[in-house]
Parts: sequence; C-alpha cells; structure tokens
Amino acid sequence: MKLKKIITYILLGLIMFISIPTIFFGLRILFDLSNPLRQPIEQIRVDLLEITPLGSSIEEVRRVIQNNEEWRWSGHIATVGFPTGPRSDDPHIGVRSIRVGLGGYANIFSTGVVAWWGFDENDNLIDIRVQKNIFGW
Repeated sequence: MKLKKIITYILLGLIMFISIPTIFFGLRILFDLSNPLRQPIEQIRVDLLEITPLGSSIEEVRRVIQNNEEWRWSGHIATVGFPTGPRSDDPHIGVRSIRVGLGGYANIFSTGVVAWWGFDENDNLIDIRVQKNIFGW
C-alpha cells in the first residue's frame, strides 16, 4: 500500500512538473500572438488608415495619436515629409509628417514598430508608412 501511494505522489508530481510550465508557455504564446503589432506591416497600415483615413487633418491625426496611451510621440511635427526608405536621402512623402513609436514585441530579438503620417501643403493626410526595426543583443 505504501509503495502505491509513493508511486501516485511521484506521478502527480511529474504531471504538475510538466503541465504547469506547459500552461504558462501556452498562455504566453497566445498573449504574444494577440499583439496587433505582430501583424504584417501592410495590415498595421490598413488598421491605422481605418482610424486616421486619408484626407484627415493634421489636428485630427494628432488627437488620435495623443489619445492612444500606448504610443510614444514627442509632440513634434516635422516640417518635411517622411522618408520612403531607411536612408535620410530617400525621397520624402508630403511636406509635413508625424513619427510615432507604436510599441513592440520580443521573441529572441526585440522588434519596435514605428509609423509616419505624411501631410500635404494643406495639412491633410496623404499617406502612412509603417516600419519594423529589429534589435539584436
């Protein structure tokens, strides 16, 4: 009888030893996958266009940005459009722009997501660019 109890306790211990980390990591994966910033860049851009449609005024876009507590914005509105590529000498879209850090996520490496809103000479939104930056160790 004692041997049966010992075997039962060992088996229960093994089950707990395996199941608790499995549940923890499973929940972590589900949480990570639910992060909208893990979506492809084009989908993030579409989502941003839904809340700040083309033609929106710079003030309307500014209000949306300021009302999102997860985004990081310095409050600066650049007097040039946003670059079409990673280099500063790449062509620019618009005559004014706003750059905002949308947040990020991590696996092995950290990934930061940045968005630019570009405006025309009448301060109306003409395009949005989204970029993901991967940071190593």
